[in-house]
Amino acid sequence: MKIALLLIAFAPAVFPFLKVPFDATVLKHNHIQRIGGESVADDDTPTGGKWINDDYLVLQHGTWTIPNCLDTGFQLEVQFDNVPQDLSYLDLDVRYPRMQLPNGGSKERFRTREPVEVYDGTAIFYFGYYFDHEYERGLGDWVFSLSHQGKEVYRTTFTIVDCDPKAETTREP
Repeated sequence: MKIALLLIAFAPAVFPFLKVPFDATVLKHNHIQRIGGESVADDDTPTGGKWINDDYLVLQHGTWTIPNCLDTGFQLEVQFDNVPQDLSYLDLDVRYPRMQLPNGGSKERFRTREPVEVYDGTAIFYFGYYFDHEYERGLGDWVFSLSHQGKEVYRTTFTIVDCDPKAETTREP
């Protein structure tokens, strides 16, 4: 019995294809509203800008369906366990309904390398997005894929629906 347990314990080191994949636990998937902050240019975002020094209010906890109301958005936070201590990034690929940008171009995909810090085999990934402009108000699925070294470790989808005026004023405790 002891030999079998030792073989199981050392199998991932001897046979890398047997490694246990990252365990993913969704911590947050919420409809949010931005409070305060400042908009700054950032080419590494879907629209070329991001918010700094902002805070948010959760409009609805635990939802994958997000009303597309201006100045609201969504957040995703995922905890990964069984992560190698030397992991320093995850590759993020987001596909979303085509946006016609003010400069005449369009976008329907966003890719970036997201830095992560690992503590005792655990890493946290966070992504937040606000609908700030009319051209961002397309409806449909936003598909998130996180991968490392070409292997997908997590995938999820938010569905963006028409803005319901009540959604902008409905607050959950």
